Amino acid sequence: MTARFRALSALLAGALLLAACATEAGFRKGLDQLNGQPKDQLIVRYGPPIYEGRTEDGRRYAQFNLSWVERGGGYVNSVPRTEIVRGTYRDDDGDKRRYKETRTVYDDQYVPPYAIDRRCLTTFYFDAAGRVASYAYAGEGCVALE
Repeated sequence: MTARFRALSALLAGALLLAACATEAGFRKGLDQLNGQPKDQLIVRYGPPIYEGRTEDGRRYAQFNLSWVERGGGYVNSVPRTEIVRGTYRDDDGDKRRYKETRTVYDDQYVPPYAIDRRCLTTFYFDAAGRVASYAYAGEGCVALE
């Protein structure tokens, strides 16, 4: 296995670990807590909406860009590797002897820095009182910790 492939494997493993912690279900759980909240609360939490409008049936809505950048890497990872060593030596009587031993050695692998854009567009629909009635979202960046 080449050093470049091992570094890429480590990078992928880190991304999978992140994906295992942040889920779409966690994102929905956070949005569910906003039901019934006024639009001002959304602005405090997410900043100004990127678009506001009305649906065909007259309901007001606001869209928020909740995209983010996943950053990582820029460190050295020590990866264990087992090697078998064979050799010869002379004992106290001068006789030639053979030996075999197993050693664990550690190879340092540099994980290069990376930045991945994670997109998430979230739309909140409001009731007549201007409170969140429902929501919709799209994008691979619509994840949060559970």
